[in-house]
Amino acid sequence: MFSLRALALLATLTLCSPALAGAGASDLGEGWLGVALAARPMPGTGSSVVVATSVLGGSPAHSSGVKGGDVIVAIGKMRMLTVDQLVRTVRAMRPGTKVTLTIRRAGRVKKLPLLLGTRPDAQKLVRSRFLGKAAPTLVARNVASGKALFLSRYKGKVVLLDFWATWCGPCRMTLPVLNAIARVYKKRKLAVIGVSDEPPARLAAFAQRVGLSYTIAHDLKRRAHGEFLVTALPTMFLIDKKGVVRDVLFGAGNLGRLAPAIKRLLEE
Repeated sequence: MFSLRALALLATLTLCSPALAGAGASDLGEGWLGVALAARPMPGTGSSVVVATSVLGGSPAHSSGVKGGDVIVAIGKMRMLTVDQLVRTVRAMRPGTKVTLTIRRAGRVKKLPLLLGTRPDAQKLVRSRFLGKAAPTLVARNVASGKALFLSRYKGKVVLLDFWATWCGPCRMTLPVLNAIARVYKKRKLAVIGVSDEPPARLAAFAQRVGLSYTIAHDLKRRAHGEFLVTALPTMFLIDKKGVVRDVLFGAGNLGRLAPAIKRLLEE
């Protein structure tokens, strides 16, 4: 059986990149707004709207006055009906393009002029957005129990939050390490949570087959993926007992620092 160190050394710094399209994807295209997006259903209509779930400070969207919760109605004269459509539209525009963003807030429609920015490095973007700050609200569903899983209920514990998928090779490489960490610190205040956008039945079967001993949650609508700006897998967030993000790890190549970091946070 491999030690944590041996497993970490075997890992390579590789990532799986899921499609950016879909609810909760962020608009990381050639042009850049700086918002996380989600599709929200409109009660009684059978349709949905595109919502800016969060806005990155200093981004073009932030500078133009876009706020979390705003419904994005249109860019220029093009009405935005889906997250896919908005992502493709922004990607097709060059940085520096002048656009008018039409949003709806509290029932009122506003037109906000802005200049599209240049997409920053995805990893730097995530680190600048989350490190040293309170973790976003996580709403997913526990695969084993079917119950809603809220990150706020883990205050007082160190949380290792892993965004992953069964089809992702680098994700699979991390699983023995996460499983070993979960076992080693089982009696201490550590919660390991794996979040995937795959169907719960598939996740349950996979977890049983490979013997995962920690909590697995599903995020079918990719709301949590959007809140945490996840664009590649695996992406891991290490959250302290106060709910503050203390580290973010990308891919399977940085696992050697994971166990020592967890140990430090548990001792705080």
